[in-house]
Order: sequence, then C-alpha cells, then structure tokens
Amino acid sequence: MPIAGSEWICLHGLALMGALDDRHSLSPRIKALAGLGLAFTLAIPVAYAFALDRPVAMLMRLSIPTNPPYLTLPLLVLWFWAIPQSFNLIDGMDGLATGLALLIASFLLVGRGFTGTPFLLGALLATFLLNWPKAIHFLGDCGAYFLGGLLGLLALRTRAFEFPSLALWVFAYPILDMALVITIRFLRGRPLGAGDRNHLHHQWASLIGERWAVPLLWLEAAALAVGPTGFPGSSWVCWPALVLMLAQCAFFVRRSLQESEKTPG
Repeated sequence: MPIAGSEWICLHGLALMGALDDRHSLSPRIKALAGLGLAFTLAIPVAYAFALDRPVAMLMRLSIPTNPPYLTLPLLVLWFWAIPQSFNLIDGMDGLATGLALLIASFLLVGRGFTGTPFLLGALLATFLLNWPKAIHFLGDCGAYFLGGLLGLLALRTRAFEFPSLALWVFAYPILDMALVITIRFLRGRPLGAGDRNHLHHQWASLIGERWAVPLLWLEAAALAVGPTGFPGSSWVCWPALVLMLAQCAFFVRRSLQESEKTPG
C-alpha cells in the first residue's frame, strides 16, 4: 500500500521538529505536543484503512474491533507518537539506531513487493556504514524522528494488516527501552522529559563496553523480531528473548535506584 502525500508531509514534519531540536533544543513539552499533533494526523488514514480492510484485528490474542475507525484511533495515535520518540531515544551510540533501522526495514519489507524497498534498504545500509563502527555521519534528532516515523508507518502499511502483533514484536526493543527510562525517571521523581543515561545501551555499555553493547542489542532486537515471521522454531526464540529483555529492564531499574540512593543529595 503506497504512502499518501499527507503522510509524507507528516514524516517531514517530524524531521523538521528534530532539526529544530538539534539546532535550538526545544522543550520536552513543545516536542510532545508537536509530535502528538503529527501522530493524530498520521493515525486518521490508517484507522480508516484498518476499518475497511479488517473489521476485527487480533493483537496479542485480543480481538480489537476496527470499525468504526475511532475505536482504533487512540491506539494508533499512541503508536505514531511513541515510535518516533522511542527511536530517537535509542540513538545514543554509533550504529545502534541505524543498524536497528536496517534490521526493522528488512523484516518489514523484504519479499513484500514494496516498490521502494531496494532504495530504502540501500540508503539505510549506506548510512549504517557511515555510522559504525566509528561514526562519521550522525542521524541527529532530525534523522531519528524521521526514520522512526517512517518505519512505524511502514509496519502498519505492510505486514501489520495481516498480523497486527508484528509491529509490537519488531519494535519491542525501542518500546521496552522507552518504558525502562520512563519507569526509572518516575521512581526517582525526575521529570519524564529530562535526559539521562539509563537507557539499555548506556546500562550495557557501563557493564561490557560500547563495543559489545551495540551488537548485543542488535542481536536481542533480531531475536524479538523473528516472532511474527512464522519460521519453524521462531516462537522458541522470540518468547525467551522477550523474557530476557524484561528481566534486563527489571535489573537495570533496581540498579539505577540503588545508585541513586548512594548519590548524596
């Protein structure tokens, strides 16, 4: 299903928001409101498309009616707001976000007949080679927001119409990372929009070094993403990977809280 002109405008709106943030450090409130407006605009046509294509969608074994469209609109608004934000949050180490984008695009598009697949994968591969192992080119907020929005949209425009849970599996790593930092900030009484180094990549880098943390997170993201592929034995990979990722998040929440207790003041 092709991406509509209005959707391209919204994706470039995300890029513009990121570019302004790169140059002028926008406040978290402004970014949240701007992202919410763009998310709402992106969600409307997808909600109508779901209503026409699938009156009932199965999401993690839950039956969700999609017609009328306003039934799924809140979930889709949340999706289009959270995915660009979460993708931007993981862009903290060389190659991490670009490698994940290449991985996600491969799972979503290869073999699906999407006309832009070779061009998108080629662009992502070129960007990845410039970003890892030693970055000479950076996504910045501009690139991260745009890529997160584009991949989030493609997830719903391609295979998610057949299997809506696919989107959650493919984006499980950035979603869990976002949940991790929000949990830690909440428990420590810090503003949710305040930056910190409690992300999974920062936590792992402090334990095993950045050189190994980035490939480890790619591997975990790939193990989660195989869930909806239907390959023999895929469920024996994705579910243990999910349990392991949740255990890591619980460990890092406890670790962060213990460190905060040791910090004076």
